[in-house]
Amino acid sequence: MRALLGEMDIAGALVTADAAHTCADAARYLARGCRADYLLTIKGNGASLHAAAITTGRDLVAAEPGHIAEERGHGRINRWTTWTTRTDPTVWARIGLPHATRRAVIRRDVADLAGQPFSKEIVFVATSRADLTAAEISAHTRRHWGSRIWSTGPATPSGARTTSRPTTATAPEPWPPCATWPSACSPSTASPRSNRPSSGSAATRSAPSH
Repeated sequence: MRALLGEMDIAGALVTADAAHTCADAARYLARGCRADYLLTIKGNGASLHAAAITTGRDLVAAEPGHIAEERGHGRINRWTTWTTRTDPTVWARIGLPHATRRAVIRRDVADLAGQPFSKEIVFVATSRADLTAAEISAHTRRHWGSRIWSTGPATPSGARTTSRPTTATAPEPWPPCATWPSACSPSTASPRSNRPSSGSAATRSAPSH
């Protein structure tokens, strides 16, 4: 994370990053060192975080979602459903993600134009920006994943991408399949469950809110 952001002044910004960067060191660096907020994806390469996200996510999705977005194109219907709630930062700090004040579950359902479903993906995210709405979390997360380019090459999460904060919930590209990636934050040696990303794993910076 430090290498990605370098000497950039990101105070007040919202930084999104994939699971390769989701760990206590990155969260502390952004919140304390940079005075910025984060929106981080939680996957299986952080075992305790992932287990906590799954456990708490079951209760969360039992309630009404906070936001639903639907798009039609390329012969399919994509529907993103987002649930979010505030979380106790002291609890998540003990689990391994300090400064987390809100968590969310995003489910992406894909169907053909006749409504016949053929895939479903679930993503867990956590943020240090407590006032993010479900619509904002959905938009930020989908914009981040939409910037990714996937190939069969080695996973080298080193790139960065800077954008202004989205004002509408758009997602020009579909999400890639979820996978577990070894990273500096987690020395897991598990094999990934999907194609690996090319060099250029994106970290997205959004403008500070006022």
